Amino acid sequence: MEVTIANLQDIDRIWEIISANAQWLLNYKGLSHWSSYYTKDLIVEVCKTKTVFVLKNEHGVVGLIAISDHMPDYYTEPSKEALTKLIPPVLFLSMLAVDPAYHRHGFANILLDFIEKYAKDNKYKTVCLDCRAEDTSLVAWYLRKQFGIHNTFVEGEDETYLMMQKMI
Repeated sequence: MEVTIANLQDIDRIWEIISANAQWLLNYKGLSHWSSYYTKDLIVEVCKTKTVFVLKNEHGVVGLIAISDHMPDYYTEPSKEALTKLIPPVLFLSMLAVDPAYHRHGFANILLDFIEKYAKDNKYKTVCLDCRAEDTSLVAWYLRKQFGIHNTFVEGEDETYLMMQKMI
């Protein structure tokens, strides 16, 4: 198992994993936010503008996570204002995904632990992410990983997001 920075050859596999997770979220959780947001073009753009780490095993890429010094562009004004209360520098996480064939194998833990070490080694004070409030098992997992709920924001008519943070 190794975590490395994604390269251009990984983009197709990253897109496969994101697409599979979007379908999984829709089928098993009734959540369409990934399927309505992520496109292959967006994945290519993310790989160009953010740092994307991939987790590889003997079969190839099985998971990924993106990081950035910049808040996601979809944050609402109240969320942006709430971010001013975070202790800088802040590392923003997005696209934490594991191939559904490998769900519940601890691979998301490996990726998140890697990012927390990366944040500490690079002198970040806060790690921040958002997730759907309706995905209660994901929220519980982040809480177990010592993330706290910093803010809530709503997109559209019924999509409630939690902005979560962890002090490093």
